[in-house]
Amino acid sequence: MSVLTQSISEALDIADQRHWTKNPPRSHTDRLGYLTAQLGTRQAAARLQLQEPLVSAGASSLTDETCQAIDREVRRIWQLTERQALHGTLVRNNAQVIVRFRARFGFSAARGSSNDSRLRFLAPQLLPQHAADLFAARHRDAGEAELRRILGDAIGAAYFFRRLGPHQTQAAAAITDLDFVEFRY
Repeated sequence: MSVLTQSISEALDIADQRHWTKNPPRSHTDRLGYLTAQLGTRQAAARLQLQEPLVSAGASSLTDETCQAIDREVRRIWQLTERQALHGTLVRNNAQVIVRFRARFGFSAARGSSNDSRLRFLAPQLLPQHAADLFAARHRDAGEAELRRILGDAIGAAYFFRRLGPHQTQAAAAITDLDFVEFRY
């Protein structure tokens, strides 16, 4: 099953989910318990954008939106050590990191020329240094704007590397309207 998202951080978390060695708790009550055990009630409430008494009340107060937020947060912090080891192995072994996305973006080349921004669907393989930058930013919990900038640089380099060769890869892609993004590795 493929889950499409507009968030780069969530798309990375979903890709990591394919490599888990063990599944997280199944019920939302158990997942909420895991979050509060890992983060504490106050921080779990802040991440879920709830008041602390609602987090302490457990499953009786969970809406569908809250359940989705719980799933997203558990996915984000589940098996962090294993995830970082996987990313390190991928980078060291120059493994394939493929990003499928549809977004509105344009390229600006080194000489100042540019292509008009338009909705494009691409699935390039990221160059190893860009995959490393993307993983490092995710590990330090970088914001979506920084992840989007890194991904734009990575897409520009991968796009022009394939078409023009390794010496013409200094173009960056500015991503504006990200319709969906999905990572595979």
